[in-house]
Amino acid sequence: QSRIYTWPERLTLSAFIVQGASTTVAAASFLVFKCDADFFQTFGAFVLWTTTVSSVVATTVFPASVALWGAHG
Repeated sequence: QSRIYTWPERLTLSAFIVQGASTTVAAASFLVFKCDADFFQTFGAFVLWTTTVSSVVATTVFPASVALWGAHG
């Protein structure tokens, strides 16, 4: 059993990451732009920032680092 993913499998994994991130961004955007309470606006901004950074790392930095320094064999 090979540990190397084919391109369709990689695109599927990225699609799942983007879909999950998009629903989280939609919910957090509601908190930031439609909510009047300062706590929820701050929390929504935090969730937006965290989701953005984690989705970028999960789709670009992490696969590149695993390709360079990951398990061999």
